[in-house]
Amino acid sequence: FSAWFSESFHADDPSAGVRFVQLSHRDALSVAKTETKLLFLYLHAPMHHESEVFCSQVLASPEVSTFVNDNFIAWGGSLRDGDAHALAAEVNPSAYPYVALLDSVSHGGGASLVMSCEGFIDTDGLIGVFEEALAGQTSVLNDARARHAEADANRRLREEQDAAFAESLARDAARAASGARGSPSRDRFGSGLCTIERRWKPCGTRQTPSGGCATTTRTHRRASRDN
Repeated sequence: FSAWFSESFHADDPSAGVRFVQLSHRDALSVAKTETKLLFLYLHAPMHHESEVFCSQVLASPEVSTFVNDNFIAWGGSLRDGDAHALAAEVNPSAYPYVALLDSVSHGGGASLVMSCEGFIDTDGLIGVFEEALAGQTSVLNDARARHAEADANRRLREEQDAAFAESLARDAARAASGARGSPSRDRFGSGLCTIERRWKPCGTRQTPSGGCATTTRTHRRASRDN
C-alpha cells in the first residue's frame, strides 16, 4: 500500500506525504511501542470510491501528513493484501475509509483501540480527532517515555561499568606480562642466583631459612564492578 500511495499522490517527491512503514501491522505495533508512540492505522478499500477521495484530499494533504509524521508511527494496508484483510476481519468496520489509533505502549504484548473513524472525514475533522486522542493519552505516553529513559540510562551505566572493568583487566594483564618478562630465570642463572641474592637482593625475591631462593609473588587486586 505504501508504494501505491506514494506513487499515486507524491510521485514528484516520494519523501513527502505520510511515511507509512513497510511492515506487517504487528511489527508496526512493536515499532510504535519501542518509540513510545501511538500507531496510526489506515485500511484502504479500493472498491469504495470515498477511499481514494480520502487519500487524495485528506491523507495526502500537508496538514495531515505533517501531523501524522510528527506524532505517530503510520501503517496502511489495502484490503486486497492478506495482512490488511485479516485485520479488517478483526475490527469489522461498518464503513470505509477506516482510520484508527492503537496504543501498544501501555500493554505487555497487545494493543488497545484509542480512536477510530469509519467513513469519510475531512482534514480538519481528522486532525481534531487526533488532537483529542493525543490529549487523552499524554500521561500514558509520558510515563512510558520516562520508563524508557530510565532503562536507557541504566543500560548505559552498565555498559560504562563493563568497559571500565575490561580496561582494568587489560591493565592488570599488561602489568603481569611486564613483570614476568623482567623476573630473573633459574634456568639462566643456575645455582649462582643464591650468591647474587646474598650480595644484592633483586626486587621481588626473598631468602628462605635454608639459604635457598624463593620468588615473592606480587598479587594484583582486580577492580570489581560496582553493581
